[in-house]
Amino acid sequence: MPRYQNAAYTVAYRLRGEPFAASDAAQDAFINAFRKIREYRGGSFKAWLLRIVTNIAYDALRYQKRRPATGIDDLPGAEADDGPPLASAEPTPEDIAEEHEIQHAIQDCISGLPEDQRVTLVMFDI
Repeated sequence: MPRYQNAAYTVAYRLRGEPFAASDAAQDAFINAFRKIREYRGGSFKAWLLRIVTNIAYDALRYQKRRPATGIDDLPGAEADDGPPLASAEPTPEDIAEEHEIQHAIQDCISGLPEDQRVTLVMFDI
């Protein structure tokens, strides 16, 4: 299953749009896949697993819509603490910021799509 970890996280991130929520959805998908491995009927294991990820991400989105919550980071005066800088000297801070901006812009565009188009785009990309 480790070879599917990046794909599962990517699908969850594209659907949820938040790193921690995507990580939780991917982890839940692996747990569900392990528990329901007897229900796997053959074919593409990756497709089966990514379908589980998609279902979990959508379930979480539906739950979030029914019960919206304000996080601590969303409160006025809360400052984000990104922690200490990375020790790696390969990418410069400018490169990292630029890459983050590009990923954020892409995610904003994907998040702006209706759910059915978002799923189609994410599944096509993967």
